[in-house]
Amino acid sequence: SEHTLDGRRYPAEIHLVHESEQGELAVVGVFVEPSALPSPLIDEVVESAPGDVGEEFEIADALSPLDLLLDFDPPRAVVDRYYTYPGSLSTPGCAEGVRWVVLQDIHVVDPGTVEVLHSLIADFPGYDGYANNNRPTQPLNGRTIELSRS
Repeated sequence: SEHTLDGRRYPAEIHLVHESEQGELAVVGVFVEPSALPSPLIDEVVESAPGDVGEEFEIADALSPLDLLLDFDPPRAVVDRYYTYPGSLSTPGCAEGVRWVVLQDIHVVDPGTVEVLHSLIADFPGYDGYANNNRPTQPLNGRTIELSRS
């Protein structure tokens, strides 16, 4: 993960990137932790991902990012417990002006799914077997992180 929570970095972090009609960006971050409780949504996406650049894949059932936010045990909406701050994209050119929303709840996936994800990343061009693609945690530089929870 690119974000840390109480100094802890998670094995993976999912980013759902959104752009308004005005070009404003918001990213929802979801921490991922291996667990004996699989996540069918994430497991299917990662395990179906193509291994070659430019290759595409299609999943038989329609999937929605909303399913990710409701895929907890017990099922519940988790969008009312999150951290938010102004930041930048975490991929080059790291554009500023992004509203980050990082969910407080941790999403669990099958441990094999995390291994597959790291293996896929290691095969990206230019990664030379490096199994992580996370940007280092950035300093706050005077920004305030807000916590929202009901």
